[in-house]
Amino acid sequence: MADIKRDKLKIRNSTVDFLVFTKDAHEDGIEVRVQDHDVWLTQKAIAQLFDVDRSVVTKHLKNVYESGELSEDSTCANFAQVADNGKTYHYKFYSLSAIIAVGYRINSGRATQFRQWATKVLDTFTKQGYVLDKSRLINGQIFDEDYFDHLISEIQEIRASERRFYAANAARRFDPVFKEFYDRMIARGKHPKQALAAVGTKLLRVIHAVMTSQKPYNPQKLLPPSTRISQLNP
Repeated sequence: MADIKRDKLKIRNSTVDFLVFTKDAHEDGIEVRVQDHDVWLTQKAIAQLFDVDRSVVTKHLKNVYESGELSEDSTCANFAQVADNGKTYHYKFYSLSAIIAVGYRINSGRATQFRQWATKVLDTFTKQGYVLDKSRLINGQIFDEDYFDHLISEIQEIRASERRFYAANAARRFDPVFKEFYDRMIARGKHPKQALAAVGTKLLRVIHAVMTSQKPYNPQKLLPPSTRISQLNP
């Protein structure tokens, strides 16, 4: 029975984020789609959210659109989703505005609860650029292997961006050190081109070390600007 339930909850589409809104600690959660800086539910999920028959949701949505309260074009979208049988289907999803409009006609208390949860989710997404359902990630019963592969690729892209940032940061922080090295080379009678080439070689070594490091990046561990050139590896 547990395996059947787990298969039912498994998400096979890793291109969007899915979260679970739990109405009650003793009830099954409702799968919520997070995409385009909004949250989306199907009519079936909206009915589950407000504990009514789907026909009730259909009726209220029709009234919402016919009355001009909301525009169907801006609050309803067709999204493709891979079902448990491996086939791709298109479903109609409704945005938070439509969900709340229906909710206030059915159960204002539940609508307010869901709106507060969704607002918090979207606020987190806006600030961080992502939202993670920690409990589901820890339990490992919702997401499939493709989802985690996608998540890892996103993290790797962020790490690559970090490498570029800290490489540039290293260059800025070492500027006084390499200037001192350049001046010393000139004082020893080196041609400016030779001195510049030597500085470039040392700078590239520093950048390469930062770019290829497998350890988490900590700018505080970079050598401070007060470091003297004699402390650098030749």
